[in-house]
Amino acid sequence: MGFYLTEPMTGTAAECRSTVRRSRMSRPGRRGAKTRIGVPTGRPILSTKYLDQETGLYYYGYRFYNPSLGRWPARDPMEEEGGLSLYEFLWNACVNSTDYLGLMEGEVFFLGSEVIYHTSDSLYGGLFRTLWDNECSCSCPKGTGGRYQLRCKLAIWYYISIATENSSVWATPPPSSVSFPPTPSNWNSMNYEQKKAHTLAHERQHLQAYKDWHSKRRWRIEGFEMLLYPSKQECDQRGAILVQENATGYAGVVNAQEHK
Repeated sequence: MGFYLTEPMTGTAAECRSTVRRSRMSRPGRRGAKTRIGVPTGRPILSTKYLDQETGLYYYGYRFYNPSLGRWPARDPMEEEGGLSLYEFLWNACVNSTDYLGLMEGEVFFLGSEVIYHTSDSLYGGLFRTLWDNECSCSCPKGTGGRYQLRCKLAIWYYISIATENSSVWATPPPSSVSFPPTPSNWNSMNYEQKKAHTLAHERQHLQAYKDWHSKRRWRIEGFEMLLYPSKQECDQRGAILVQENATGYAGVVNAQEHK
């Protein structure tokens, strides 16, 4: 069996090999499956979750994940609240999305083309985004002893727009206030593809700030989604606090990125 650690400074993931003693009461993904893990040894490789080398499944706590299918073998514990397909993983877009516990719904996403083009004499490129989803709801599902569960959605929709090749804006280098990446000294001798790549790199820096914020919010929200609340009022109050935090935090990111 392999299992994974995340390096605290870089955030990169590491796989360690371990010797395993296993006593399984049922097949993976079913209630009652148990595994005993030995002392980890080996070198870092990949990912962030337990890997069962026998089955090829990753263990996410709530469900096992099948990377070859891009789906969960077991039904989503959120049921239809997590989407119409109860067996998919991250809307089949796991390259661009994360799902720490398999609970919170929402991602930083684009529809159709990520990059579109415009004609301009003043705008090299721009990141256009909106807070697509920001809501929390409470329910009292079976098996919770009359207690309530919190489920939240937090999603940001975006696209990047780049000036077309015939736009006059490319004749002038970007202002010195654009700090990253710094404007090349040979800007006037660069071709359109080079200038476009430079502009895309700048806009993706802005995009990364939104992705980082969304990832941090996911960790906080999913912590509260794991709890059971004694009353709907208490559950709703927590949801309202999270929604307000999301709105305030998103506005803060927007303000910070508009001044860069």
